[in-house]
Amino acid sequence: MPSRCSSDLWKSIYEVLLEYKKQQNMEWKVVLENFENISETYIRKKVQSESEYKRNFDQAWKSCKGKLYEYVVYSFIKEILEKNNISSIRVKTEEELGEREKESVLIHNWDTIMPDTDLVLERNSRILAILSCKTSLRERLTETAFWSYMLRTSSDNRVEIVFVTTNKDDELQHKNNRYIIQHIVDATLITNKEKYNQFIKTIEANYKDKKDLRDFLSKIYNVDTFIEYIRKFDKES
Repeated sequence: MPSRCSSDLWKSIYEVLLEYKKQQNMEWKVVLENFENISETYIRKKVQSESEYKRNFDQAWKSCKGKLYEYVVYSFIKEILEKNNISSIRVKTEEELGEREKESVLIHNWDTIMPDTDLVLERNSRILAILSCKTSLRERLTETAFWSYMLRTSSDNRVEIVFVTTNKDDELQHKNNRYIIQHIVDATLITNKEKYNQFIKTIEANYKDKKDLRDFLSKIYNVDTFIEYIRKFDKES
């Protein structure tokens, strides 16, 4: 997770998040679906009003917001694994990975390289999928595509790449990004339900005559359907 988020600021953000979740009696799924609204209109304002970082808060917040999003995605996946009684698969942060797990995705080429791993799904110390969690795409999706390519060509083990995003600015609809999530990454989770529905509607309207449209859309998940992506690994165990 991003290192630029100071421990003091992260502690404040984390505590406000848990306080809000408890007050609203929310499941992590609901927090994740409404992440942009909750993080910007409640958590950011409350933390900023009490923060010592007032002058440089915008930059500090950007650094911590990515970490916050990863944590909510992590908590959501733990929640759905427990609800669906899937005990063979676990979600982990990069910091929680052991040496054996890291070895399953290391790329060996002159040096030993560890791919960018926000979160992973693992079973029996083998990484099944790497989850790249980004609230804003910009160049991030290209980075994810790069690691997907490198893992396919340089790693002995087949590891899937999942792109996780709120798609807040509808950037996935841009043709370059659409190509990447269709042909390069293995699956995409759009965590905002409204943005997911808008994405599906736009793609169906723009590419309704394409024979492989259904195959493409089958790789796009929302918070209700992502459990189906995880279940395919559980069936393989």
